[in-house]
Amino acid sequence: MLDWLFDLLSGKTLVKFGFDCWNSLSGVAMTLLGSTPAQVADGTLWNVSMNLVTVMKIVGASLFNLLFFVNFCKNSANLRDNQTLETIVTMFIRVILGNVLLLNFNTIINGLAEIMQAVFFIVAPDGTGSIALQGDSVDDWFWDYDADSMMLSLILSMVFLLVALAVGLLLILHVYGLFIKVFFYIVVGPLAIATVPGPEGAAKSAESWFKTFLCALGEFAGTALVLRFCSAMINGSGFIIPVPDNLLVYESLWNIGQCMLVMFLAILSVKTVDSMIRRSFGF
Repeated sequence: MLDWLFDLLSGKTLVKFGFDCWNSLSGVAMTLLGSTPAQVADGTLWNVSMNLVTVMKIVGASLFNLLFFVNFCKNSANLRDNQTLETIVTMFIRVILGNVLLLNFNTIINGLAEIMQAVFFIVAPDGTGSIALQGDSVDDWFWDYDADSMMLSLILSMVFLLVALAVGLLLILHVYGLFIKVFFYIVVGPLAIATVPGPEGAAKSAESWFKTFLCALGEFAGTALVLRFCSAMINGSGFIIPVPDNLLVYESLWNIGQCMLVMFLAILSVKTVDSMIRRSFGF
């Protein structure tokens, strides 16, 4: 009859509520991660970005012609090496490539976004369910404490609830930050592509933009992968460090501490997904 009171005083209820808060907040983050840029904010940000892209294409077209002219004059003035047929062919290939990329920029962006979304659902096929914490597992923890241990458990459970709320909110802010980065890269994309026919040094700007944009899109699936790993640690009975045999009577305290550790690990890891992708693929 008084089980609910015991659950509240021991902290079990707070831990379950912390799990629910984490599931709700991380669920919002996962829903955003599984969306394409065109779906965010009912397409408002996408429409604003596309309007800016149109302006940037006009500026990029002028920059495109200017850099091609500079590159042509630079090679023509090089009397020592002189222009060869290979140099001329290379310049015109760059012109054709740059024109194709600029004219089909919107299509390329949409295609890459769809690929990103497909990779996300490969990593997290169940969406929010892929990273959901199993609150029922808390019932299996040892909660039969004396008065002193129960007070400690209650305090630790309160801290855990605050950590779950804080980390969940930080996760949502991080995901919003990913979209801001993607929209920024989309808007400046035409300017970067306009450097394709330019001199060798300037032409690398387009390659750098492409790699950076791919990394930004890869962060969506990478973040989902990190969250899935961390949720598996919590849902698994062993956590990172299994409770020692001589501390079995304090199992719930041990597990609450491990849950907080994994949540901190999750938010720190998603912040480094970009660098992990760059190291993995040599960007």
